[in-house]
Formats: sequence, C-alpha cells, structure tokens
Amino acid sequence: MCPRIVREALYKYQDEAEKWPDQWIRRELKGEWDKARAVLAQFVNADVDEIAFIPSSITGINAVLKKSRLDANNGKVNLIEVDVIDASLSDEELIKRTECIIEESQTRNQSKLL
Repeated sequence: MCPRIVREALYKYQDEAEKWPDQWIRRELKGEWDKARAVLAQFVNADVDEIAFIPSSITGINAVLKKSRLDANNGKVNLIEVDVIDASLSDEELIKRTECIIEESQTRNQSKLL
C-alpha cells in the first residue's frame, strides 16, 4: 500500500493538473519535473543534468545504447541483463552498436554484457 503522504501529494498534483490542464502542462509541469530531478540528484549524489525520467526501463536502455558508442578498450559494461535488452535489440545489433561481447552465465537470467 502506498504511504499516505505519497497519496496526498499525488492527489494534490492531480487536482492542480485537472483544474487548468493546459496551463499546468505548459507552465507548471517542467518546473515540477526540475524540482524532482534536483531532489533525486541530491539523493543519489549525481549532477541534476545526469537525471532523466523515462517511461520504462526499455526506453532508457534503448536511449543509452542507440546513442552511445562504447569502446571495448575502455572497460566493461556490466549489470544489464540480456533478457531485458532482447526485448528491444537483437544480440547482434547490441554487439554492433556497443562493440561489446556478451558473456553467457551458467544460470538463467545471469547473462552480462562485457
């Protein structure tokens, strides 16, 4: 169950957005997103420009992999499960775009990108 304080904040934002939807989206929403990014950046000790909100993990993975060119000589890329990436990019496309290799682990769902 969602904590009461979170529900109350959600209802507050819903009420504000529903009163004047056009004004809320055009004038208020970006400022609220910026505030949320600043709070999250402080929480994870990151620069606010390094924080982005995305609709799903697949969207985020695609954005990073499709826009990045990783050099295999500069280290390893870890912690990305192949099963998640398979939903958006084939292994061949992933290897081509990132110049990485895929190391298969013995246990299911433990494959890592190297």
